[in-house]
Parts: sequence; structure tokens; C-alpha cells
Amino acid sequence: MKKYLLLIAATILMMICQKSFAQEYNLKKDVTEHELELIKKTVKLIIEKDQMYRKYIASETLDDKILNDIDNAFDSLGIAEGFAYRKKLNLKLDKAVKDSLWKKQHLLDFQNHITIRGLIETYGYLSEEVIGKDDYVQFIVLVHPPVDWNVEEYRDSYSQLLKDEVFSGRMTPKFYAQFYDNMNCKILKKPQLYGTNKVFDFKTNSELPPVIKNINETNEARSEIGLEPLMQGEYRTEK
Repeated sequence: MKKYLLLIAATILMMICQKSFAQEYNLKKDVTEHELELIKKTVKLIIEKDQMYRKYIASETLDDKILNDIDNAFDSLGIAEGFAYRKKLNLKLDKAVKDSLWKKQHLLDFQNHITIRGLIETYGYLSEEVIGKDDYVQFIVLVHPPVDWNVEEYRDSYSQLLKDEVFSGRMTPKFYAQFYDNMNCKILKKPQLYGTNKVFDFKTNSELPPVIKNINETNEARSEIGLEPLMQGEYRTEK
């Protein structure tokens, strides 16, 4: 009888500990400490896969030393000077090589996407308290839809899922708005809804205010998710 009572007490204690993790980190479900560690390891693996081939494609080189020099230029000089430095190198990969790298990266992107979707649906959007500075990778994966997927359908299907994460406090309004705006301006080539993404102008090597369709529509959408309204000079309207 004593052993049975101890077993019950241990089970209750474990359930309390699990619940405290879920409450502390605002997760959808109770988790163990071991489960949290597995989540962290999974996210680190996603980060590794995300830039496996994309870094070579973006810089048009397979030379890791040159890639490191380019990264250092962006880190030390900033975005504008980083792009200028990379452009000055005049690098170029053969099309066949780039096509091969893209095929490999697309497979990894799909795997990462399915994993991130599963994590969000199971635990919710993971905060910095759960996975540390690696929390950014969720956003990176979300703004790269798997190849051949309909982007408008993708954007719309994720809109409600991610809005729920905003309203639950697990995802910041800014991240959600940037996700939506990325789909519009960077992939669909349409005006942004929330006006969160500045546009880099390669001609002037400078950042320009985001392009939106209508300021009233934009500020209404921003208000819905808890963002401050855009003021004059913080946006441009569609021509």
C-alpha cells in the first residue's frame, strides 16, 4: 500500500512539473524537461539545414573562405556596404551548379517546413524563453514556402494559425505582420498590408519605406493585432 501511495505521489508530482513547464513557457501542451531539450536540438538542426546550400547560391560561390569574408563585411559594415562588397567581387556560379544546389535546398526547406509546422501545432510558436536566440528560425522557415506551393493559399492558410499565436501571446504582432508582408511584397510582388518591411534600393544603396495600398486599411489591420499605426513618412502608397 505504501509503495502504491508513493507511486501515485510521484505521478502527481511529475504532472505538476510538466504543467509548470507549459505555464511558464506558455506552451499548448504539458512537456517534460527532456522534451524541451529535444525541441531545442531539433531547432538547431533546422538552422543548420536552412543555410546548407542557400548561402552558396546567394553569394554565387562555393568557396567557404570567400563566404566568410562576405559575412564579416555584412556584420562589420552593415547591409548596404555588405551588398556593395559582395557585388564588387563579381562572383558567378554556373547555372547547372545553381540548379543542383536549389534542388538540394528545396528538399531541406520542405523538411524544415513540415517540422516547424508540427512544432507550432503541437507546442505553439516557441518563444525565446523556450529555445533561446534560436527562436528566429521559425520566422525564417515560415517566410520561405515550399517550392511549387501556391503562395496566396499558403499565406491565407497560415494567417489564422499564426494570428491565434499572436492573440495567445506566443508570437509577437511584428513577426506575424512581417510574415504576411513578406509573402506580399517579396514573393507576390504586391503592396504590403501591415507596412513592416522596408525595401532595399540597390540603385541608391539605401532602405526605403514600405509600399502599402491604403493607409486606412493598413492601420486597421495593424490595430487588430496590436501594432501602432503608421505615421506620415513611414510608408509609401502604391503608384
